[in-house]
Amino acid sequence: MLKIIKTALLLFMLLWQINVFSQYSRLPTSIQKEINRLNEKINQSLSRYSAYSLEDTTVQLFTFFEFRIKDSISKNELINGSFLQKLNPIYFGYRKGRCRHYPFEKYIDSLLDAKTFIYSSEEKIIAMFNYHRKGKRRYYFTSIDNENFIYSRPPCFDALVEYIWNKKNLLVFWMHIGDGICTHFIVNEQSEVSVFYEDRKNGNYKVVPVSEYLDEIGIDYLNARGGRIKK
Repeated sequence: MLKIIKTALLLFMLLWQINVFSQYSRLPTSIQKEINRLNEKINQSLSRYSAYSLEDTTVQLFTFFEFRIKDSISKNELINGSFLQKLNPIYFGYRKGRCRHYPFEKYIDSLLDAKTFIYSSEEKIIAMFNYHRKGKRRYYFTSIDNENFIYSRPPCFDALVEYIWNKKNLLVFWMHIGDGICTHFIVNEQSEVSVFYEDRKNGNYKVVPVSEYLDEIGIDYLNARGGRIKK
């Protein structure tokens, strides 16, 4: 009985962070539904994952999404958070071993394109959520100690996780408006937007309000790298 209680408590700690954000009102309905679908798959996989001690209460689960914006957005929309309504999902779909970024309806199954990791406060990353294996529809967590573990994440993720470790109810995502792959947008319940990015001058990671980020990097520079930001 005690083992069951410990298991339930650990799963609650892991799932609380993603589920609490699943009803964020500023997101488009289409993305809201797909976040819920992804949560369901993650929850199912967690129930089968037991590569860590049940007594370990220092683990947390983090999901970093990838979105895109098809239309131009204004600087004011970025600052006040209203650009969230213009977010479009990117799917990780697969069929017969072919995958990534193809139209959702053409595939047997698909999920939001996102990276999900289990981190330990002492050991850093300990597991990664995988969508498929050799073309088969499978969802599972792979331990970092597993021979099939694929270490495919930018090194800045460790710094990003360290910053948001004790901060709950955040939406963290990457999109094609930013200076480099490490640039992630962080949105809280009040629609306040901040940006995590690597300072090109010294290589340090910074987190600043989106308004400060736009002023520092420059809208012209971001647009030259694929952004569609109206001044």
